[in-house]
Parts: sequence; structure tokens; C-alpha cells
Amino acid sequence: MKRQHTQEPTSTSVDLLALRECVEQFATKTVVLLGDFVADEFQFGEISRVSREAPVLILKHRETQIVPGGGANAANNLASLGCARPARHSGGR
Repeated sequence: MKRQHTQEPTSTSVDLLALRECVEQFATKTVVLLGDFVADEFQFGEISRVSREAPVLILKHRETQIVPGGGANAANNLASLGCARPARHSGGR
């Protein structure tokens, strides 16, 4: 038995004024972020060949980028939105 669709599809539009007001309030809010502060490493280059021993691509390395990952990325995003509190790290080895 086929299910009949009774509701109209929801709109995908965003209320930009409400979003702007929300973002502008970040500076007055305290945000708690729990997460691992890690670094993401990206390797860039061109594929020079495929290894004869295994189906593995051999990369001719051009550059490496290290960027905040995990909780560090979230903290960076919150800071760019104007959050008032700086990130704090607790422990780890």
C-alpha cells in the first residue's frame, strides 16, 4: 500500500535576518566546547604512478598543510563568529 503525502514539502530557505541576529549575539554568550584538539594534515601533489607491488598510488609531493581539526576546528569556527571566550586545553600527553 502506497503512503499518501499529506504535507507540503518544507522550505529550504533560511531566514537570513534571524541568522544574523543569532550570530551577532555570539559575542555576549559563553560557549562550552568539549572535544579533542587535533591537527589535520593534508598532503598535496600529483600521482606519478601506481606501485607494481600493490594497488597503491605513488604521490609526487608538492606541499603539506596542517590545519586545526576536531575540537580545534570547532573552536576556530566559534572564534570567527565572535565568541567571547578563548579555547582552553586541559591535559593530554
